[in-house]
Amino acid sequence: MISTQDIQFIEANRHHYDTWVKAQYVKHLDGATRSTMLAIIRKYFAPNYVADLWCQSCVSGMLVYLYTQYDNTNKQPTAKPMPVQNDIDLIGDFIGTIPAITALATKQPVTMHIKQGISSVAALIAPVNGLTVTTQSCNAADITFNLQGAFNYADKHNLHMIQAHYASLGLPVPADIPRPTLQFAVEDVPVFDYVIAPFSRSLPVEQKWQQYKWQQLVDSMPGKTFCLFGAKQFDDAQFITGPNVTPVFDAAFTTVCNIMQRSRHGVISVVTGISHLAYALAVKNYLFVNQGAWGKNPEAVMLTKHIPGISVDEVLQVLNNY
Repeated sequence: MISTQDIQFIEANRHHYDTWVKAQYVKHLDGATRSTMLAIIRKYFAPNYVADLWCQSCVSGMLVYLYTQYDNTNKQPTAKPMPVQNDIDLIGDFIGTIPAITALATKQPVTMHIKQGISSVAALIAPVNGLTVTTQSCNAADITFNLQGAFNYADKHNLHMIQAHYASLGLPVPADIPRPTLQFAVEDVPVFDYVIAPFSRSLPVEQKWQQYKWQQLVDSMPGKTFCLFGAKQFDDAQFITGPNVTPVFDAAFTTVCNIMQRSRHGVISVVTGISHLAYALAVKNYLFVNQGAWGKNPEAVMLTKHIPGISVDEVLQVLNNY
C-alpha cells in the first residue's frame, strides 16, 4: 500500500508528468523532488531502479515510469454493468423511461435490454457514458421496468410517469419532470402547419375526439396544411381526408421527429406516443386529455373537459389563441 503522504506527493507533482505527456518537456523539477520520486519508485515499484537525476531523458523516463506504475496500481476495477430489462414496446411509454435509465447510468454502468420492435426509438437516445442498449435477451436482470407499477405509483402520488420510473429504479424522484433527450440527424422533410395524431390503441372512447369533428376541424382551416400520423396495421389513412391533409403512415422514427420539429404550429393530439414525443422534442402540443397527471404532456395546451363534448369551435378558439 502506498502511504497517504507519498500519494499526496505524487498527486501534487502530477503536473510535471502531464506537461511531459502533452508537450514533451520538463520544467522546474528541482533536485529534491527528483530524488523523492526516485525513492518512491524504489520503495513501491522497482527496488533496483537506476536513474541519473540530471539527465533529461532519464528524468522524463522516470516520470513516465512512476506515474504509469502509480496509476496502474490505483486503477479502480471496472464495474460490471447492471442488467436492466425494459420490455415496454409502445413508443410513448418507452420514451418515458429514458430519463430514469440515463440517470441510473450516471451512477453506475447499465446495460438495458429492450425488445427489437422499439430499437429504432432506443437508437436515438442521446449518448450517455455508462449506458449500453441491446436487443439481446437477458436471463437475470437486476431491475425490470414495471409499467403497471409505475402507473400505480404515479396515480397514488400525483406524479407523471417519467417521475414514477425514477422511483421504480430506486432513484430520488425529481420535483420537475425531466425531458427525455433524443439525438437524431436532420432530414429534408415536408413542412406542415400542424401534425395531427388522433389515434390511440389504449384510450377508451371517452378519451377520444370523434372522427367527424377531426374532419370538420381540417375543413374549417382550408389554408392550413395537416400531416396525419398513423400506422397501417392499426389506423385508417382515410380517417381524415382533404386537399390540405397528407397521411404519413409507418414513417421512420427519425422522419417523424423531423416532421414534428419543423411543423409551424405544433401537434394536435390525444394522449398517445406522439404527445409524449412532443414533450421530448419541445414541440407545442394541443392535447385532448382528461387523465391524471401521470399521462399529460406537462407543457401541452390542454383541452380538458369531457373530450367527446368538445366542439370544433372550441378547438379553433384555442388554436387561434396560441
